[in-house]
Amino acid sequence: MNKASIKTNWNAFIQLFLMNYRELVRDRTTFFFVLVFPFMFIVLFAFISYQSQPAPIKVGIVMESGSDAKVQSLTEQLRQHDRFQVSNAEEAELNAKFEKKELDAAVVLPRTLDAQGSVRLVYDRNKEDLVLILKSLLYDKLHPIGGPQMVTEPIGDARKPFDILKFTFPSVLILAFLSLSLTGTSVPIIQMRQRGSLRLFALTPVNRFNLVASQILVRAVIAMIQVAIMLVYSFQTGIVTAESVPGILMVSGFGLLMFFSLGYMLGGMLRSQEAVNGVIGLIMGPLMIVCGLFYPLEWMPPLIRTFSQYVPLTYFGDGLRKFVNTGTEAMASLVVDCLVMTATAALFLVIARYTFQWDDRSDQERGRRKDARKNAKKSFRIGG
Repeated sequence: MNKASIKTNWNAFIQLFLMNYRELVRDRTTFFFVLVFPFMFIVLFAFISYQSQPAPIKVGIVMESGSDAKVQSLTEQLRQHDRFQVSNAEEAELNAKFEKKELDAAVVLPRTLDAQGSVRLVYDRNKEDLVLILKSLLYDKLHPIGGPQMVTEPIGDARKPFDILKFTFPSVLILAFLSLSLTGTSVPIIQMRQRGSLRLFALTPVNRFNLVASQILVRAVIAMIQVAIMLVYSFQTGIVTAESVPGILMVSGFGLLMFFSLGYMLGGMLRSQEAVNGVIGLIMGPLMIVCGLFYPLEWMPPLIRTFSQYVPLTYFGDGLRKFVNTGTEAMASLVVDCLVMTATAALFLVIARYTFQWDDRSDQERGRRKDARKNAKKSFRIGG
């Protein structure tokens, strides 16, 4: 290939790139759903996180019969505190109550608050940040008395705390990529086919690879803008660290490959924007919930958890959450997540290769051939 032909192909590629960019920006509906709609969820989840009232701390009081007035007074102060939900408990049943999540902490009080005794504070290891309020209050009440020492006793296995902002970070990013691959890819392809633009491109010397590559490059640039917006937001809120950025970018690349393949497959198979909207309603609604993108999988029934293992979308969210401390359990290893997304992308590309149509008239031609076969069968029966 000489320099002139290389320059011609490069100029054609640039023009196709600019055409695809204008195609996306000019359509206000597509622009809204690709670059605005997904990030509205950030505002929603941030509002829920900051405005939600913290649940009361469930505290059990273990008190001996015949306790003195100081013990009774301390117990009454705990009951009147607006952050505590206080109930009486027996020391023998504390472990069972903690296992059933009926208690966050328990205060075991001696008969008298003197220097000889001790106050035991038993608490769930995973609720330590909440119990700090109770620990501080008990210290303030016991210190002036000069009486018993406070002994803390954490129980249970340590788990990562659940954080709604950290949990929904991968969900919003995946929602943005889905909007880009469906609303921003499938819909423009269908519109170009309906206008006859794809048929004209097929009749020109323009390389089809250049056409597809220019479309993918425009959307990849938009995807990088989406990732940049999410990373800036996540750095400001402490969701991710600098060490996790390479991993997030790597998993995002595999996910984009899968979603772009899905977009081209649907753009080639479906014949109307309404059909794409139906797929969007299915994927962005029930499927994202079932795949654990808006609700942790370990909180769901076993049947749904089993079903989610066979949906590739689950592995995209699982891969991203490996680099964000969301407080949820990993479903598979990072290698498995990437392999599933790669295999799914390959499957979508193969389907797109054999189902993609450049012109709606191909459907009409297929219908005419089908009618011709029917007429031939009727003529054969009549002649026979």
